[in-house]
Amino acid sequence: MAIRAFRVITAVGLAGGIGVAVAGAHLSSAAASPTGHVEATGQPRAAEAVVKGDAWVDFTLGREAVRRFTIDVSGHPYKIVNGRFVLGAARGTVTWDHHMLQGPDAGKHFYGTIDVDYVMTGGPVAVISGKARDAVSGGRKGDRVSLTVYDSPQGNAFDRVGFSWGAADPACVPIGLAPAPFAQVMSFDGLQGGYTVKHAELPALDGLTQEPKTPHPCPKPKPRH
Repeated sequence: MAIRAFRVITAVGLAGGIGVAVAGAHLSSAAASPTGHVEATGQPRAAEAVVKGDAWVDFTLGREAVRRFTIDVSGHPYKIVNGRFVLGAARGTVTWDHHMLQGPDAGKHFYGTIDVDYVMTGGPVAVISGKARDAVSGGRKGDRVSLTVYDSPQGNAFDRVGFSWGAADPACVPIGLAPAPFAQVMSFDGLQGGYTVKHAELPALDGLTQEPKTPHPCPKPKPRH
């Protein structure tokens, strides 16, 4: 069945004009599947994006704490299920450690985990999204949160991370949306870590037979009393 051209924005790393998008065209299986692996269906399997690493980052707007992100993620931003385009085809976790340096909680660590279902890469930059198992910065358990990772060609000390509860409005975080990687990796507590982003081209749209659903808008904020 022929598929009409359509516009689908699958992910955008916002802030500073950074963005990644899919725009209506059919992608070739050959370009999306450089490894040549074949699924049980006989279709080529697209190479997966992989993001790994462990580092403390320097968030200049929050000097009361330092933050550590441990990332182990792989997969794709979307998949085709029963002919329909579905966002979220990744797996893995991001764990975070907010180590308080000042204030009444100085010396304490606050930990959490994000169950990842989305990853998109563009060269050395990755956008990661998932559900938070633990409330973070005034949010709730189960909220969607997102991160960006920049794997600098200059080395680990120049890698960067952005997170949606940092210098961005965390009230509404649609899947695939994340701020630019604003926080640079730092050496702290004996760890000079960093991140590796293995880029993968977007999977082919083979098997797509239905127009994508319109994304749900962000809920209206509740009035404050």
